[in-house]
Amino acid sequence: MLDNKCAFNQIYKFDSEHVIDGVSIRELRRGLSRNMAGYLHSTGKSYDCISAIPNTGYFYAQGVAEALGCRFARIFEKKLFKRTLGTSAKKRLSTYDSLLMSIDAVDKNAHTLFVDEALLSGLTVQIIANACQEIGLKRYSFAFMSPITLCHCPWGHIKHTDRWFESLNGDPTPAKVESLRRRLIDATQAQDIVHCPPEAFFAVIDSATNCSLCFFDGISTSSGGKDSVRQ
Repeated sequence: MLDNKCAFNQIYKFDSEHVIDGVSIRELRRGLSRNMAGYLHSTGKSYDCISAIPNTGYFYAQGVAEALGCRFARIFEKKLFKRTLGTSAKKRLSTYDSLLMSIDAVDKNAHTLFVDEALLSGLTVQIIANACQEIGLKRYSFAFMSPITLCHCPWGHIKHTDRWFESLNGDPTPAKVESLRRRLIDATQAQDIVHCPPEAFFAVIDSATNCSLCFFDGISTSSGGKDSVRQ
């Protein structure tokens, strides 16, 4: 499987300035941001401020904030830009120990939505939640620009990491998904955790030409949420 045929790489790894097989990564991610904002608006969810899980969530958070007409703030950022996906939990924790406050003012009573590209193990979410509690931020939620991830990448593009929704075993019934979602909300003391609906995600991501095995498509309940390998 080539890197440029991987949906996860499109939303996470590639630089926003890249054009892959004629597809502008910037425009693709902008489209995801608009669709996510539309979904949040349609469900009546509202926020006082939009921020990001650093650093890969910044582009999406700014796009969602703009589409919703909401304030954007850089509340947390890392001293060094370094992707941590695929490293051990210990290394990821040590990296996020270097989180620091940005210069943007923080309203501790504001409901702040933190945006990132995907939820995998839930470790980063817990780290951000801990940081929110340390600075006294009372209300915070998390939104992810992709559907739930159910399985490991068969091509090795995403290094092995435990999935928060892996115990669904390819059977993401609403009750089971909600149970795991509530567990994560309780663990992080977040107000809410929201995933981009499959229909909004696949309206932008072309699953006919890109592998999207790791994402639940809202249709099948076979292994990984897909009836066949999309590649």
